[in-house]
Amino acid sequence: METFEEITSFVDNELKDHSIICRIKSLIEENSAIKTEYMRQTSIKELLKKRCCRANAPDHLVTNIKQQLYCFIDASSKNKISSRNRN
Repeated sequence: METFEEITSFVDNELKDHSIICRIKSLIEENSAIKTEYMRQTSIKELLKKRCCRANAPDHLVTNIKQQLYCFIDASSKNKISSRNRN
């Protein structure tokens, strides 16, 4: 993983490997370009968190999407069963 991609993952709390987390923390402290990128990404994330409201989707939209997903899953499982029966 590239360092700048790792910074993005670090800012987003997506890293699980402790050694990568420690390496990124050290890079942020030691390298001014990395620190600048970290601060930029952190600032953008905080700005988006404050400025972008989180609205709930209307109930009818949620219901419609769930129905479409269930139909898709059902059709997919039926296709798998029928293709197994042919073999």
